[in-house]
Amino acid sequence: MAANWAYLDLPTGVAGDMLLAALLDLGVPERVIDEPLAALGLQSSYRLNCSSGSSAGLRGQQLVVELLEASPPHRHWADLKPQLQGAAWPQPLKTKVLEVFQLLADAEAHVHGVAAEQVH
Repeated sequence: MAANWAYLDLPTGVAGDMLLAALLDLGVPERVIDEPLAALGLQSSYRLNCSSGSSAGLRGQQLVVELLEASPPHRHWADLKPQLQGAAWPQPLKTKVLEVFQLLADAEAHVHGVAAEQVH
């Protein structure tokens, strides 16, 4: 089976909703996004609303993440990490997600002058 690759050059970052909308527009099935989140028990916490549109002569998808909880909990890295470690995901996905979240927690901790475990 041939793998499909996309190289993303994002020197200034990217908005998560815009990236997900672009991936869905390319044909990535929505289940690829939903299934890992469902494995964390989050399926009743959000809804993805994707629609086609155009702006400045360009067409594309717009993704809106609708939060279904009135007051979503603030999860600290110390609480989130074990939840991710226990997820029923393939090991390569779990490893990469933990690496990314650890980098994010370390960066946030540095900026805010707190321990990574306190970041939420």
